[in-house]
Amino acid sequence: MIDPYSFRREPAPRKAAPNKTEMYCTRICPQCGQGYRCRLDNARTCEATQAPCKRCSNLAKSHLAANYCFAKPSASERVVMAYLDNLAIPYEFQYVFGRWILDFVIGEKAIEVNGYWHRRNQLARDAQLAKAWTGPILFLDDTAPDFTDQLTAFVMGGR
Repeated sequence: MIDPYSFRREPAPRKAAPNKTEMYCTRICPQCGQGYRCRLDNARTCEATQAPCKRCSNLAKSHLAANYCFAKPSASERVVMAYLDNLAIPYEFQYVFGRWILDFVIGEKAIEVNGYWHRRNQLARDAQLAKAWTGPILFLDDTAPDFTDQLTAFVMGGR
């Protein structure tokens, strides 16, 4: 049951209405137990559906995306998979790390195969990922004619 006295008016500025305010209440996420804000018009829906907070919702989306990518690896990812399988190196494919999905994780090392989408849209993402990941990370460009030398040096040696 929603307590009507638990709502409070808070700033919710928009470009067209910079002084706009809306009514919010605090809800507890059923998955992580953290509190999050919920607007008055969404409160009943949030309660009825036991909606998680944005962080838990995004994490669930990351897992769905990882499952999709796991089922449909790109051609470059299949090349790296075959290469690692031939060397009998154990790896995790489509490893979910916070809000990121890493293509391959081998112990503390990570490998990201950068295809068309990465080159076009996610260079800033790669820089953030390199800061967040504690171990060495290799960004492979799938347009390189033969990236197996770079991959061998990374997997066998280190960086």
